[in-house]
Amino acid sequence: MTEKLFEISPYMKSCDALVLACEAKGDHYLIELDQSCMFPEGGGQPSDIGTMNDAVVFHVSEQGGRILHECEKAFLVGEKVHIEIDFEHRFRYMQLHTAEHIVSGVIYNEYKFMNVGFHMHDAVATIDIAGNIDREMAAHIEKLANKAVWDNLTTEILYPEDMTKVEARKYPETNEPIRLVRIPGIDSCGCCGVHVMHSGEIGLIKLLSVEKHRGGTRMTLVCGEKALSDYAGKHETVMYNAARFSVKPEGLTAAIDKQAADMEALKRKLYETTEKLYAFRCERIAAETTKNFSVVFEDGMSADELRRFAAKLSEKIGIACVLTEDNGSLRYAFIADKAKTDFDLRPLTKDLNQAFSGKGGGKPEICQGFLNSGSKEEVQKFLEEKLNG
Repeated sequence: MTEKLFEISPYMKSCDALVLACEAKGDHYLIELDQSCMFPEGGGQPSDIGTMNDAVVFHVSEQGGRILHECEKAFLVGEKVHIEIDFEHRFRYMQLHTAEHIVSGVIYNEYKFMNVGFHMHDAVATIDIAGNIDREMAAHIEKLANKAVWDNLTTEILYPEDMTKVEARKYPETNEPIRLVRIPGIDSCGCCGVHVMHSGEIGLIKLLSVEKHRGGTRMTLVCGEKALSDYAGKHETVMYNAARFSVKPEGLTAAIDKQAADMEALKRKLYETTEKLYAFRCERIAAETTKNFSVVFEDGMSADELRRFAAKLSEKIGIACVLTEDNGSLRYAFIADKAKTDFDLRPLTKDLNQAFSGKGGGKPEICQGFLNSGSKEEVQKFLEEKLNG
């Protein structure tokens, strides 16, 4: 059984210990010590990392009361070792875990919604809440959570003998003695994790996202340096774009909305103009042919434009085969107007794809795809021979 020094002091950065056991695990070794300041993964909190006599400790776990340190080097039973924690890593998760308790406590106090899931990774926490939280509620939660940070509340660790006399948001399901983490006026919850001693050490809590999840709400949050970095990055983005739009930061949203509206108006105008151009082109093509089909190559058309043009042309002549160059390939859209012909385009498209390494298909009256070989002249000759036949 390993003595858990991290429960005595979460700020302990190093300790000496005796090796009780050493077991091989692939290329690594699982080391059991008589005592350790390294926190094992548990309760949603990642394990500590660090060194054991300068050998890297990758991960720490607890199995049946044994705390096992996954290390790159083997040690002899009875050997004395020195443990050093990567305290920057540890402290980030101490901050984040306490921040999660504060946010969960605020949510329970304000709305009686329970935290039903919790995970921390890369200094980001996700909390699953059994209730629907909207943006306005989230803003209120964030404000109260940060007030708890500014109040610099003292975190209390309790081991109550009679749990019926202690009010708590959640108790762990265990036969072991209950370890209760209390943040006065905010939260009281069974927890095995390591926490900051004072809430002010968290610095700042920021909710990054609030979204519906499995009938409830999933919230993502950061705190401390991670929250500052998030704000700094977003501030830089806002200032950069405000300069591009030649507005103050508070005017950026209106400027973006105006640009979006202007672009939508231009798109409508472009659509109307191209429709007129397509109508004019189709009239000319129809006037120059006596056949019920036409093979046409157009420059710089998108897939949507290709389809629109083919649809208009088919209304004039019956069968429209329209192609355009697209990154070394030929994109095609074939449309047969039902009012003018009962021609099934699918066999034609299948033969075309086989002849020119193509891919595509569709319905009897409309087929679309790409050709990856063949020149315009070869494709045109192939189509005209098939349609004339």
